[in-house]
Amino acid sequence: MSQENVFIFGLGAIGSFYAYVLSEAKTRVTVCGRSNYDAVKQNGMNFQSEKFGKHDGYKFAEGMYSVSLDFLYLTQSIVVKTPSDPACASVKYSYVVCSHKAVASTPSAPEQIVPVVSAETTIVLIQNGIGNEEEFRARFPNNVICSGVVRPIAHGISSLGTYDGTDVGRRNTA
Repeated sequence: MSQENVFIFGLGAIGSFYAYVLSEAKTRVTVCGRSNYDAVKQNGMNFQSEKFGKHDGYKFAEGMYSVSLDFLYLTQSIVVKTPSDPACASVKYSYVVCSHKAVASTPSAPEQIVPVVSAETTIVLIQNGIGNEEEFRARFPNNVICSGVVRPIAHGISSLGTYDGTDVGRRNTA
């Protein structure tokens, strides 16, 4: 059984929620906190959810071994500032989760994630907005792209209320 490598692009309330859940599930997670990189790397992440509790200074386990009934898992999480960080170069990501703000940027989000996307990578858009798929589809026409809308009830930085969910479905663009 192989472990999946997941790259989280955007470490605000949405990204930190999914990074926490995946990390706790013993998935190899790379988190990209562009504007909050220094704080996350040094102090960890403050996270609170009615479903998962409160975690102050939560640090992603770097090089932690975890044993299940049948397998020995090496969970090696990485905190990076950009997808072009050399620490990402040797990792083959199964999923790139884009949880960044759904606003225009230069370079564009699809251009920024190019270093961590391979032909086999599934790109997952989990944002608090719709209509973001087109620029990803244009840049990655052969990759699977899943798009979901998140409606968190936020009470501050990385603090989620009672709705810890994501709506995923097909959007008719015709």
